Amino acid sequence: MPAAPLETFRNAEAVFWDFDGVIKESVRAKADAYVALFDRHPEALKARVRDHHNAHGGMSRYEKIPLYLGWAGLPVTEQSVGDMLDRFAGRVVDEVIAADWVPGVEPLLRGNRNRRPFFLVTGTPTDEIRAILDALSLADAFRDVRGAPEAKGAGVATCLAAHGLTPGRCTFIGDAGSDLEAAETHGLSFILRRTPENGPLQQAHDGPQTEDFSGWSERI
Repeated sequence: MPAAPLETFRNAEAVFWDFDGVIKESVRAKADAYVALFDRHPEALKARVRDHHNAHGGMSRYEKIPLYLGWAGLPVTEQSVGDMLDRFAGRVVDEVIAADWVPGVEPLLRGNRNRRPFFLVTGTPTDEIRAILDALSLADAFRDVRGAPEAKGAGVATCLAAHGLTPGRCTFIGDAGSDLEAAETHGLSFILRRTPENGPLQQAHDGPQTEDFSGWSERI
């Protein structure tokens, strides 16, 4: 039987967090933003974009947008990708900030200051996620923040080395296959945050899983 998620969290020397779908309920906001980039295209393409994003929540926009442009039969150039990235960022930042918190996570993050180290490893561009954290007054909750274009696995490796952490005593909380892969590659335990979008991962992951973080801050 897998360890209980709260027990895994309590026993961790350090905790690595994903953002979308783990801290904020922002996966759908980003799906809507990707679909809006192709609002003049057929419904079948928009459904394909949404389904792909939901199935690959941890994949960077730097990888997704060229892929989606190709599906749409549009040129995949530095200019076209850059224009789409700008349009996406302009739409999504305010929606992420306004998105609901995953239940229980806000007091867990804010109440941890000066205790066990927390690290944020996300597919969101570094400058953008730092601006979001500043807007949420959450920047000082994390010892380090690693974002795109750095891959999640590389971000985990950087934090482990820079802070002298023992991988087997750390855990990663995520909701996507890229989060699980980053954890397994570097020897971290993994807590899956269950969402409506990650049903297949729930079936595949035999480790700890949680619906949310309700009550955790009072129990650690």
